[in-house]
Amino acid sequence: MDEVGVRSVGCLAHTLQLSVKAGLESQRAVDDAVSVCRRIATHFSHSTLAKDRLLEIQRTIPGVTPHAILQV
Repeated sequence: MDEVGVRSVGCLAHTLQLSVKAGLESQRAVDDAVSVCRRIATHFSHSTLAKDRLLEIQRTIPGVTPHAILQV
């Protein structure tokens, strides 16, 4: 890695991740979609009724493993 001027793979991966994030955030449609997803995740995070209903619906669909919506 020293020969190509990269100090470490971790730094390279982090720099790449920051570049991709900046590129995606510069696209209005992507930013809008992320905003909608955050609002949906917040709803399920704060509503026990919504979480229970989602789990119930997932259990009725054959071949679908129930998953919770995560908010990061």
